Amino acid sequence: MTSTPGAWGVIRGYAGALLDLIYPPACAACGREVTGGEVICPACLCSFTPSPRPACASCGAPVEREVRECDECPNPRYFERAVSLYDYHDDRMRRAIHELKFAFRDPVAQPLAGLLVDGYGEFFQDETFDAIVPVPLHKKRLRQREFNQAALLAVALSRALNATLREDWTARIRNTRPQFGLPAHRRPENIRGAFTASEAVRGASILVVDDIYTTGETVNELSRVLKEAGAARVCVLTLSRSSLLYKQNRAR
Repeated sequence: MTSTPGAWGVIRGYAGALLDLIYPPACAACGREVTGGEVICPACLCSFTPSPRPACASCGAPVEREVRECDECPNPRYFERAVSLYDYHDDRMRRAIHELKFAFRDPVAQPLAGLLVDGYGEFFQDETFDAIVPVPLHKKRLRQREFNQAALLAVALSRALNATLREDWTARIRNTRPQFGLPAHRRPENIRGAFTASEAVRGASILVVDDIYTTGETVNELSRVLKEAGAARVCVLTLSRSSLLYKQNRAR
C-alpha cells in the first residue's frame, strides 16, 4: 500500500510544469540542462562515486582490509548485512538526494532506484527476501513532504525485481529529530523506540531500503524492532553512505 499525492502535491506538479516552460529543466545532480524528460543526466548516472572498497562485510563501512565487523558497526548490531552503493560525499549524489528530499522533486526517485536495482543485482543476487520494507516516516513528516523518499525508492526497486513491497509491516510512532542534525553519540537515544512492526513479519527475510546510511542507528533500530517481532533475517540496502569516520580520514 502506498500513499497517493494530496492536493498540495497536485498543485506542486502544475507549478513544476509551469516552471519547466519558463526555465529549462536541470539535472538534479550536476545542474546542467537536460532534455527528453530526464531528471538526472546520463553522464551523472554513469559516474557517481561508488562507496569505497574494501568494505566491512557487516555494515559496509570503508576499511583498509576486508573484515567481518569493524569499529563503525552498531553495537549491538541487529541486521545481518548492510550495503551502501554510492559515496554521499560525491557532490552530485548529495545534490540529487537533496533535490528528492528537500526540493520535493519526487521524479528523481526513478533513476536513483535504477541504481538500486543494479546494486541489488551485484550484492544480493544470491539472496532471497520475502519482502522489501522502506524505512518509514512519521505521519506528521509524511504530511509535510507528501512522500517518503525511502518508499519511492523501494516501490521502484520492488517493481523492477517483481518483489513484494510491504510498507504496512512497519510504522514510525515517534516523530524524532532528524538524525543528520545530531552528533553520533546522540543518535541511538534519538531513534530508540521510534518504530513498531507488525506480527506479519514473523519468520520473514526482509530487505530494508533507505536513501542514506550514516552511523546506521536508524536502520539498526528498525532491524531490532523487526527481529523482536519475529523476523528471521534483516539486510539493508541504501543508495548512499555518509561515513563520518571516512569523511574525517579523507580530509587529512
